[in-house]
Amino acid sequence: QIQNLTGGNVRISANTENGVIRFMGTDPSHAIPIYEASGLKYNPELAARNFLSEYGQLFGIRNQSYELEMIENNTVDQSRSFTRFQQVYENVPILGGEVIVQVSANNSVISTSCEILSEMSFNVTPTTSPSYAQEIAKNMIAKSYGLDIEELTATEPQLWIYNPTILGLDQDLTSLVWRMDIVSTGEIPVDELVLVDAH
Repeated sequence: QIQNLTGGNVRISANTENGVIRFMGTDPSHAIPIYEASGLKYNPELAARNFLSEYGQLFGIRNQSYELEMIENNTVDQSRSFTRFQQVYENVPILGGEVIVQVSANNSVISTSCEILSEMSFNVTPTTSPSYAQEIAKNMIAKSYGLDIEELTATEPQLWIYNPTILGLDQDLTSLVWRMDIVSTGEIPVDELVLVDAH
């Protein structure tokens, strides 16, 4: 169907292990039209969501309205817009899980790039506290840099889901983590992103 809609002018790259599409793109003259529902004026986000509702399963997305939160929309030269979505699972964001949809001025889809975790069944209830995770993170960074723990501050920990494969690493293990930044208040510059297992 996508081949027909683009007149065969489409490039597709898929994950060799599961067949899920990671990139789909065509040139603007063969963009995939997204038809407006009666009484609904489309914008880039709605056009992107409509496209993903129709074709999302090709990208490993079962229900875009629950799995994707819009985090950014940029218009370039008044002719193209890029809408970036964060993948979430039960309202918990997934580190590295993003979808970017490029649409033309008339909200036809030019390209879609996708890095997501698919087919998850996962408990998102932590069994460690955020303050405990802060303590672990600051102790680890203090030891790594040879600093006193009093020289470090941590941002408020946030729950995220982490799987190294989405960042191109080999280990396929999904974890619930507390995510925070650790920075130094002393002379030695420290600015580290730290993930602490929430269990």
